[in-house]
Amino acid sequence: MPSNSYICSLVTVIKKYILLIFCLLGLLQAKAQVPDSVIVNSTYYRTFTEGDIFENYSTRFQPLDTFITDFHIYNAAVKKYSMNTTLGNIGQPARNPIGSPYRGLGFDLGINQLSLWEQSKYTTTYYRSRAPFIEVSYFNGSKTEQNFFINLNQNITKGWNVGLRFERLNSPGFYQRQNSDNTNWLLYSSYQSKNEKYRLVFSAARNNMLARQNGGLTTISQFTDNTESNRQLYDVNLLGANNVWRTRYAHVQQSFDLKRWSDTTAYKTDTVKLQTNTTLRLYHVFDLANKALMYNDTSKLANTFYPVYNFDTLVTKDRTNNTIIENRVGLKLLSERIGREARVFDAYAGHQFIKYYTNTSGLPNLMLVNNTANNVYVGGNIKLPLFKGFGLNGSATIFLAGYNIGDYEGRFSISKSSIDTLGNTTARFDVGLMVKAYEPTYLQSRYVSNNFSWDNNFKKTFANTLFVNYTNQRLKVDASAWITDIRQYVYFNEQALPQQANEGVQVFALQVVKRFQVKKWHFDGYATGQFVASPSKLLPLPNMVLRTSIYYRNYVFKKALLLDIGLDVFYNTAYKAPNYMPATGQFYIQQTTSVGNYPYIDLFIDAQIKKARIFLKIEHVNSGLFGQTYLQYPNHPMNDRAFKLGINWRFFN
Repeated sequence: MPSNSYICSLVTVIKKYILLIFCLLGLLQAKAQVPDSVIVNSTYYRTFTEGDIFENYSTRFQPLDTFITDFHIYNAAVKKYSMNTTLGNIGQPARNPIGSPYRGLGFDLGINQLSLWEQSKYTTTYYRSRAPFIEVSYFNGSKTEQNFFINLNQNITKGWNVGLRFERLNSPGFYQRQNSDNTNWLLYSSYQSKNEKYRLVFSAARNNMLARQNGGLTTISQFTDNTESNRQLYDVNLLGANNVWRTRYAHVQQSFDLKRWSDTTAYKTDTVKLQTNTTLRLYHVFDLANKALMYNDTSKLANTFYPVYNFDTLVTKDRTNNTIIENRVGLKLLSERIGREARVFDAYAGHQFIKYYTNTSGLPNLMLVNNTANNVYVGGNIKLPLFKGFGLNGSATIFLAGYNIGDYEGRFSISKSSIDTLGNTTARFDVGLMVKAYEPTYLQSRYVSNNFSWDNNFKKTFANTLFVNYTNQRLKVDASAWITDIRQYVYFNEQALPQQANEGVQVFALQVVKRFQVKKWHFDGYATGQFVASPSKLLPLPNMVLRTSIYYRNYVFKKALLLDIGLDVFYNTAYKAPNYMPATGQFYIQQTTSVGNYPYIDLFIDAQIKKARIFLKIEHVNSGLFGQTYLQYPNHPMNDRAFKLGINWRFFN
């Protein structure tokens, strides 16, 4: 049973925040009576992705997102209900406990634990704005957590748009050496000629991220027995360790339609005419990525946390740097007709130039690894509508020369789609096969640092996946099932060293996403069930992961205010989650501690009034109610109950 002090504390906090929100809403209600100078709709402000502009005959625009659904979920680890889990604090190393360890083709440094918090081409949304657009967000939480975000955007001409995004995150966390400190920039632009023949998108990102590392609690019983309410007094393994990331990205994709033509043909009857639009498109993609990833431990005290000290027993200063310059050119034949899926034939070839080096102990002239390499690859895509909504889909890429010679990836499926009169897919069923072979990452193959060193000659990893996907817009359901067989899988063993498995690993999974509504009550559920065949210890995954929202939505104050009141729940079954080694940035298996089997419950209020959105949230409201067992990784407790406040304001004109 919860203690009286817990209940009193919770009631006091709820009263405080209910009073605060009604004060804010009173102020906002007065603001709501002032008319906007610009009516915000899809005519004035629209968004699109890179796929929207290059994968269609004419760019497909989306209306500006003005909804409050999930507005309170600003943490990138759980945004849009992804299932990533961290070491406890926002901005800390993260891992996805679902599925199989797929990664992109080509050279991979293998140090990706902070990539979730970056700005890059994958996080870029492009705009078409008929008037200047400014979006400002500010989020504040317990322990002085602050997250500030600003997005500036404007069309210079009708077809040319430029924008700038800035994000600042600072969160000390609840425990010693758990700080996160990020400063990220993203410059982006898009252009489309009047006749739509030439198209271009550009993005450039600069990310400076610092995640202090404590190596976990020295004695976990301090937490489980709740010996001290001040978490800063708990003993930790590392007192001077930091993961520092400095990454730079530049991305350009451009295309030119060599020929565009339209044909109007009879369809079903002579009275129904449908136009087929076809283009022959030449395109080019350029990517530049530079990563400087550092691990520093300046505690000046050797301890037993690390297995060895190769160069310096007092100070560790490891640095790994990687630069990749990539160019890809392709030719695409695209044919679209309303009422059926597009016909696509696409062929491309690409080249990667790679430079990477490693040094340690703060000795820049000591290049323990210093190499350059190249990759040459070719590939293609095909989408071929057949009959009655059926289609054949395929894509393949193979590396012909260089560091990743022999790597390949293929995806082949048969689909059945239903498309409305506007050309939107309302339902789709896919069944298919994915095959992949990839070289182990650089870090898995060869690495030298102050505390670790190895030189492995691993074979390629082979992964084959049989999958079934189903989506239905009317029913608001997405479902997927897959079976993955992984051969020669490379993992980090109980000594935090890379090792290649002799046995195959099989993953069986079923995932369902369902949204439904009963009057003004909304239920959004995301559930994944998965099973790893023996030896399951090589790929530790929980058997079930659940994230769901239940909330009540209604208009108040004479429909001047839209309000969501509800709760989020996250839960996964118990499993032997991997441990984390800060010196290499890798999660590695362990067989002594089980974590999970604990529900994390958040209470939230989301509100929208004209151009402003606000939220109030009590995160992990049940902290301490079910005991001190809330860990996602061994010796790394999740945060206690925290209070969050956020506001998003958009300024037009």
